[in-house]
Parts: sequence; structure tokens; C-alpha cells
Amino acid sequence: MIEFIIIAAMLIATVSIFAIFLYSVKKDSSRTLELVSYEYP
Repeated sequence: MIEFIIIAAMLIATVSIFAIFLYSVKKDSSRTLELVSYEYP
């Protein structure tokens, strides 16, 4: 039972880290697009 809890916690942590990574990449890409469109109208 303890092994199942550890595996479930690791899975949730991996998914949350992946979601935060995707969110930050999306924010950075939108910011980069704004900068590029500002530089080259």
C-alpha cells in the first residue's frame, strides 16, 4: 500500500511539474511573439 501511495504521489508531482512547465513556455512564447511583432511591424 505504501508503494502505491509513493507511486501516486510521484505521478501527481510529475504531472504538476509538466503543467507548470507548459504554462511557463506558453507565457514566454506569447511574450516573445509580442516582442517580435513590436520590433517588426
